[in-house]
Amino acid sequence: MGTGKTTKKITAVIALTLAFVSVFALLRGYSDTVSAPFIGVAEWPRAGDGENPPGGAGPPGSPAPAETPPAAPAVDEYVIIKLNASDVGRGSLLLINHDHYYEIPDDNDLIRVFDAKTMSYMVADRDIMLDATAVRALNVMMDAYTEETGRDNVVINSGFRDYAKQREILDDYIKLAGPVDALKWASPPGHSEHHSGLALDFGLFSGGTVRTFTGTGLNEWFKNNSWQYGFILRYSDEKTSITGTYGEPWHFRYTGVPHSVIINENDWCYEEYFDFITGFTYDGPYGFVYGGSMYEIYHTEEMQLKIPFDCEFDYSGDNINGFIVTIRHISPVE
Repeated sequence: MGTGKTTKKITAVIALTLAFVSVFALLRGYSDTVSAPFIGVAEWPRAGDGENPPGGAGPPGSPAPAETPPAAPAVDEYVIIKLNASDVGRGSLLLINHDHYYEIPDDNDLIRVFDAKTMSYMVADRDIMLDATAVRALNVMMDAYTEETGRDNVVINSGFRDYAKQREILDDYIKLAGPVDALKWASPPGHSEHHSGLALDFGLFSGGTVRTFTGTGLNEWFKNNSWQYGFILRYSDEKTSITGTYGEPWHFRYTGVPHSVIINENDWCYEEYFDFITGFTYDGPYGFVYGGSMYEIYHTEEMQLKIPFDCEFDYSGDNINGFIVTIRHISPVE
């Protein structure tokens, strides 16, 4: 009799534990899943602050974005997220270009790529650093590239740069091309995306040396597929009149999903997407469906965010005066 009761109690405890683990895994996500940079789930009575749960990007082959997304689910409860003025300069959607100076924060979430990378690619220098979220997405992308092409000779040539390094690069271009044309090859200090740790330059290891990455042949894979992993080809010759920069097939920028998906779908450069998405407000957000998930995106200058209960969320400073907020409704879209 006693043994039977004990067995039932143990079984009940095990079942309860497994249920808890399942729920926790669902909220937290899996490390090998490419994800949008969501910082948590809006849980009652406060927002979660755990690691990034899946953002719904899905592997290659996921459903394409819907042209007319359905309305977001009705929500009765919200979580308030308070922001700081310094948050305007943090996040994956910063606009950094010739017109917008970027002040490097002291507490960037940078990590050494060499310490975190997979075996599917190389780094030119062990001290190259990138934003931690960008590295996680980079690893998934590079593993997919190697699996599909059989190649593992792509090299990360450059990541984060401080102002002094950017000045050195610009000075080299000035010597080669003159002070006017040089600015279309290299940004002035304070105006380079590399200051954020969100931008990286590819190279190719061949014949015992690192060669220029032209993005042709098998390496056109990155132009055609990087958006699925949260990256965009930042500069193309077709967009020079907008970006002010000549085409750089080696330069990719992390924005995260679903932003990279929208940019790719519309063949936009980041400036075009930024102008588009910052036109949406809390009361009139941009609705977007991808990978079976419903996203709402809007821009705000408010210093506190009203996040619907039980939604994944992310916010990024715009590097000007506000924030781009991304909300992913956890309930899948049918």
